[in-house]
Amino acid sequence: MPEKDPLTQVYEGVWELLEASSEFTALVPAQNRIKYVDGPDDDPAFRFPAQASRQATERPQVVVEPRAGAASMFSTSDGTSVYESLQIWVLTGDQRLCYNQGGVWQGLFPVQWSILRALMSWEATLELLTWNGRAGFVTHCAVDAHEFAMGPSRFREQRTPVKADGWNLAWGGNVEMWFPSTGETGLTNT
Repeated sequence: MPEKDPLTQVYEGVWELLEASSEFTALVPAQNRIKYVDGPDDDPAFRFPAQASRQATERPQVVVEPRAGAASMFSTSDGTSVYESLQIWVLTGDQRLCYNQGGVWQGLFPVQWSILRALMSWEATLELLTWNGRAGFVTHCAVDAHEFAMGPSRFREQRTPVKADGWNLAWGGNVEMWFPSTGETGLTNT
């Protein structure tokens, strides 16, 4: 089977870090982790993951997606840096920032904290990814912004069960990748 491209590897690497955290998985049920890379292409339930995984009563939801307009490239004589920007959305459907339910702290702040803790080592972990036999194409990871908003779920327009208005968080980060100008590990194959 051919190797996955670097962008897919980075995306899946972020999910692997999140799901390796028992704190995160205890707060966000598997069906509420909206991933855009899972499942066979011929199964409609997997082709529209945001629509297929939603149920009105389940909270919170977490989505990892590329951030529009944030990817860029910078080339020199010996290689090219590619900057990919990802966004992690936390959609709570609850207007409380933190609450205790059944002895478990839940809400936006506990989920945000679990994500921050899960991603503490994201740079070191993503630097281990390989492409065309070369490890270390990821060279730097950084959080650059986050914003909170109270309002409706961003999936409301999809005509699926609607979550109640609540806290939403968009947390952005950049991943820098380096590829030599030539050879099998570069962007061009010469």
